[in-house]
Amino acid sequence: MKSDIEKEALAILDQKGLRKTRPRREILSVLLNASEPLSQEQIAGQIRKSDINKTTIYRTLSSLMDADIVHQAVVRDRIQYYET
Repeated sequence: MKSDIEKEALAILDQKGLRKTRPRREILSVLLNASEPLSQEQIAGQIRKSDINKTTIYRTLSSLMDADIVHQAVVRDRIQYYET
């Protein structure tokens, strides 16, 4: 059974007309569940159990930003943070 966060992630991807790939679902679920903006490293740490590499995370974040789902929140110390 899917959690409410997973269902919300699927609904958002569906609403934006994006394919529901595993990287998109997992990254979006992590961001929806976060209480503050996360860096790419923090996102990778939370999905470490899967085989999604850093390049895929970066590209997925970029596509989610292009679709106006994810926003770059803060750039400090040359680290970018992301939020939904």
